[in-house]
Amino acid sequence: MLGTRWVEEHSALFGRMAERKGVDWSKVTGPADAIAVRHAVHACLSCRDVAACRTALDAPADTPQDMEFCPNRELFERFTRTG
Repeated sequence: MLGTRWVEEHSALFGRMAERKGVDWSKVTGPADAIAVRHAVHACLSCRDVAACRTALDAPADTPQDMEFCPNRELFERFTRTG
């Protein structure tokens, strides 16, 4: 079972990464989108690459990032704000 600290840390990282990537949660409009987000939260909770995530988030926002470590990179791109 995941501890409270683990859940809090990963939840915070998920939120920070979504903000950094410009996720627009208003684009989550239907059941399929909601399920995708739920899976993304679970993927984040299961992620063991917290150090890479923190490093990416602690870098200046304009620093190019290799997001291969992130299991949610495609979801974040899918719901990114546009023009």
